[in-house]
This record gives sequence, structure tokens and C-alpha cells, in this order.
Amino acid sequence: DGKPFYTRIAHYAVHFGISARQESYDKFLAKTPGAKHDNPAFAAMAYDLDAAIGEITALVKELGIEDNTYIVVMGDNGGVAYYTQTSTIDENFNILDTFRSNVPIERNAPLRSGKHSYYEGGIRVPFIIAGPTIAANSVSNEPITGVDLLPTFARLAGFDGALEGPLDGEDFGAIIDGSDETTFEREDPTLIFHQAGRRNPDSAVREGKYKLIKHWARNPNKDGTMPPDTFELYDLEEDLGEKKDLSEEHPEIVADLHAKLLAHINETNSEYTVNNRTNPMDVILEREGLDSNKKNRQPVTPHYVSPYE
Repeated sequence: DGKPFYTRIAHYAVHFGISARQESYDKFLAKTPGAKHDNPAFAAMAYDLDAAIGEITALVKELGIEDNTYIVVMGDNGGVAYYTQTSTIDENFNILDTFRSNVPIERNAPLRSGKHSYYEGGIRVPFIIAGPTIAANSVSNEPITGVDLLPTFARLAGFDGALEGPLDGEDFGAIIDGSDETTFEREDPTLIFHQAGRRNPDSAVREGKYKLIKHWARNPNKDGTMPPDTFELYDLEEDLGEKKDLSEEHPEIVADLHAKLLAHINETNSEYTVNNRTNPMDVILEREGLDSNKKNRQPVTPHYVSPYE
């Protein structure tokens, strides 16, 4: 109808449990295991994801809207650092085979750690965008986060007013508008990542090439006092793998980034301690009159449905 539209597709892949088409699994099972990646099932799942994205791009071309449509592909968090043992099952959940990785290094190398971590392996994710103003194979090293998507999409859709705030994200349109720019100037150059509440409190602050990681004290000492919080500082331009902690060499940078983190927490009224409150899913179950006690739940017969049927 000629109006701007937004469509979000949340793929289950790539995730655990691993799910893939049989033909995709057979394709990678026949390959020689790699030095870094040797799980054929996970490779098959990524392969099927790629095929699904291909179907979307093909549809955009079929509809004749590729000249003013942008397609963004991004991950929500880093991959797991190591594989546990995985099993291959049939549609009746019978175990057909088992697999344990023989790769001795972390899967996200050279990035450190993985999912649930605030090292780069946990928060640096794939981000790919295609559109009419973006040259093929162009690359920008500008840090982008998920909260930047809203103001950027609004501008791409033709909105030129002021978005209701406050907003954490900023419009990165300057690096995808067809110009030679590969960076954009943020009004606030500080990127903050933080979690607490039902998860162990951790924070990361990125500004320029420096990144601060704060491990909040969680457990009191025997005398009831809290141990000090700990900090790590890394130069991501020189040390992407976060191997050399610079916190003792640059205490002034640690203090500056930490102050900005605390200001953000104060401004947003964020939690910064563990809070073992009721799981939100249990709250929903109780509200709907369902039993949240797992021991009292009635078993059901599983039915496998292929996503490709």
C-alpha cells in the first residue's frame, strides 16, 4: 500500500537444542571436522538459518521492493564458549547418536568467553545490514547496539520528528546512507551493558577503544562485610581477546568509566544486586490459575513438528 513497514523475524536458530534438516546434517557429517568447529549438527542449523534468510531476501526481490528495503541480521548474544555433549534424536525422541567436541579452544576465539559473559565473546555479536544505499562488502568498525535500531529505523522510514525519550540508542544512518563515512558521532559516546536482579550482577562500559568490566561483589565475607568489587580494563584496539588487564596501569580511566556507569544506574534506577524474586513465568502461571510447582505438572506426549513442513 506504499506505506513504510517493519517486520521482525526471531529465528530459533542458532540455539540449543540443535535442530536441522536431515539433508543439511548429512552434508556436514560427511565433511572433515575443522580445527575450531567440528559439530556437524550446529553447522547444519547455521546452514538452514542461512537458507531461511535467503528466502526472505528472495521474497523482497520478488515483491520489487529491494530498492527501498533494508534487511538487518543480528544476534542477541554471543555464542556459548564450549559445547557440552550433544545427542541426535529422531522425531520420537529416540537417541540415535551422541557427539562430544574435540576442539580444545573456546568456540568464540579470538574473542574471550561467551554467552552470559560481559567479555567480548558474550556481547559482541554478528550485525549485517543490506540496503539500497549500502555498498556490497563494505565494513564499519563502529560499535552498534540493539538500542540504536529504533532511531535508525525511524529515520529510514521517513520520520523526521523528535522521538519521545529518553532513548539510549542513536541514529547510525550516517554510515549506511551511501556516503563514504564509516563512523558516526554519538551524542553520548559511552555504551553501557548491565545486568542484575535474577542474574549475578555484572557491568561493562565501552568508550572509544577502552572497555571496563565490573564484577560486583555478590557474597559477604564470614564476618558479614562485603568484599570489594573488582574491575578489569582492556584496550580493544590492541587487545580484542581481552588478555591484558590495564586497570592498574590506568586507574584514572577506570574511575572515569566507573563514574559514568554509576550515574547511568542512578538515572535509570537499575538494580545492582541479586534479587531472588519469583520467576516471571511462575507469576504468569499463578495468574492464569495454573500450578507453578514442577512436581505437580502433568506430563504430555511430545509431538515433533518440523519447521520446514
